[in-house]
Amino acid sequence: LSLAKQVGLDSFRQVQSDLSIATAASLDSEYGYFYAEIILSDNNGNNNSNNKRFLYSGENHVPLQFGREVLAIVRNKPELAHWKACVLDQEQETELAKSFRTSFQLYEEAEQQQQEEE
Repeated sequence: LSLAKQVGLDSFRQVQSDLSIATAASLDSEYGYFYAEIILSDNNGNNNSNNKRFLYSGENHVPLQFGREVLAIVRNKPELAHWKACVLDQEQETELAKSFRTSFQLYEEAEQQQQEEE
């Protein structure tokens, strides 16, 4: 929240309700919105119901790199706040893309199977 205030997003606030992304997207603001949900887990890695939700919708534009800057701070890796620090060579990007496709394929197969059962 302190980073939000530093960049002029004073109305960035924690949401107590079960606000969904669809609800946030329906907010009428010519400047858009920024919605973040932080999934908290216990010491065993199990998700719990104390997830935190934050929303900004106001008169200031959200800086394009705001989400990246927040994640860099949360991960305690400030060097990742700037996208140029994350540039990989083509071989590394190709390997990451293959890994993503493989892991996502399991999700697609499960979804396809669910649709066939319906």
